[in-house]
Amino acid sequence: EEMRERFARELAPLPRRLFDEPIPVPAEWPDAPCGYLRLSRAYDDAAGRAQRLGWGVTRIDAGHLHMLVDPVAVADALETVIGRLVTPTAASSRTMVTAGGSAADPVLATRQRAARLVDLGRRVGFGALAAAIVLFAVALYWDLPSPVVSLVIAALVVACLTLLPAIVMGYGIAAAEREDRERRV
Repeated sequence: EEMRERFARELAPLPRRLFDEPIPVPAEWPDAPCGYLRLSRAYDDAAGRAQRLGWGVTRIDAGHLHMLVDPVAVADALETVIGRLVTPTAASSRTMVTAGGSAADPVLATRQRAARLVDLGRRVGFGALAAAIVLFAVALYWDLPSPVVSLVIAALVVACLTLLPAIVMGYGIAAAEREDRERRV
């Protein structure tokens, strides 16, 4: 009862014009991975439709406002839905739906491959940078022996050669994705 009263107090009235305004839905929606969280059996039809469209469906047998009753369970379920969307498999299988059906988008597939390379470049680059820092500390402790100094320099070269392209390409990929989102809106 206390939760219901608190929820009712926090509700803000919405203007009627909000319900009169049509929501534009582009013909090609969705052009990104989608997921569906079904909280109650009242939404089984919608969950079935989502599943037929290839969306990942997560089900909780609860109620419409279950996030008030058990926010942890709903957050866990949302993490499951989102986790399916951001896995490399889900991201690389993005499709763009067109009026005639769906076809794999080669631009998105290429961008995803580039994103995986960027991720690898960042991992290698930051790993080499961390190795250079550790090796430098070791070299300082041993009065800078030339083999260890050579390893520090080699690690810094690897870090520079992998991080710079990865960072620049990462910015490019982020800009392309931002532009795609802006075009959808």
